[in-house]
This record gives sequence, C-alpha cells and structure tokens, in this order.
Amino acid sequence: MISTTQWLRRIAEQARNGEPLGDDGKRLADAIELWLATVNTGCTFEQALGIANERGGEGWWSKDHRAARDEAIREFFVRYTTGEFAQRLATLQSEFSFYERRLWPADRLLPTMPDAYRGTPRELLHRAFRANESRQLAKPMPLSNDQLRRILASCCVADEILPHDPPGVDAENEFGAKAESKQKRSFRRCF
Repeated sequence: MISTTQWLRRIAEQARNGEPLGDDGKRLADAIELWLATVNTGCTFEQALGIANERGGEGWWSKDHRAARDEAIREFFVRYTTGEFAQRLATLQSEFSFYERRLWPADRLLPTMPDAYRGTPRELLHRAFRANESRQLAKPMPLSNDQLRRILASCCVADEILPHDPPGVDAENEFGAKAESKQKRSFRRCF
C-alpha cells in the first residue's frame, strides 16, 4: 500500500497529464467532502486527507524525506559494498563520511545533482544527503553503527527457520537485530 503523500503525488501527476483520476479521484473527492462537512469543527485539510501529524510528532513531509534517505542508503549498501557485513558497513560509513566532508559542501549549493553523478555511487550519496537536508531538522546524516543497522534492518524479513539450529537460541540477523522467535532464522533482503 502506498502512503497518502505518494497517492497525492500520483494524483498530481495524473491531473497534470490530463489523465482520468478513476478511484483516486473518488478517494480525493471523499476527503474534500469530509473536510467541507467538518471544517466548522476545526478539521484541517491535512486531517481530512489523513496526513496530519500527531501533536509533537514527525510531519508527513519529514517522514517522506527520511524514507527517501533511508532507501538511498539501503540501495548504496546493496549495490556498492562487498564482503562480510561489518566490512560492508565500514565501507558505507567511509564513503558517506568522505562525501559529507569533501563533496557535499559544494553539492548542497547546486540546484540539482551534477550530471556526472548519474548512474554512479555518488548519485545515491547525493540523493541521501539531499533528502536528509530536506527534512529541515538540521540533523546530521545517520552514520553510527546503530543508526545504520536500524536503517538496514528495516528492510529485512525472516525467511525461514534453519532446520539444524536448536530451538531456544536467541539469534540476531546480519544487522544485529534480535529475531522475532527464540529460534535462529536466516534473513534475506527485501529490496
């Protein structure tokens, strides 16, 4: 299922291209009607669309940018690192730290990504840093082991229980996260 903001972007694209909205149009009409019917009670358009954040919570725009940043980090990890997990994690940290120190200060001032980055590891680095900066929270890029393990583990699922492992063993997946069950599981990437 796509997020509400992805759905809104899809509607915007369809409308821009003059395409019929179909079920998307019906859903949007329902949200508009809800807002019109409840605006006098303080209902905001964001609430009617289902994208209002809870008091003190992270805004929908920030969640979208965080998701884009995390996806770029995961893609970089899969496409451009090799070896055992610890070695791959160290490579990722090294590449991101280098980009942050040497290239991002100049790249952040450009309106778009340099064309020379397309199809290279730097494209993913630029995407990750641009998305992180767009969160408007002035937070540094998450580069600690714990932060990267959380980002990388968010896209892994338990695949199967290994038949040769004894029950009752507390296992960790390759990212250091505890497996759901007391039995050791193998993990596969789902990206």
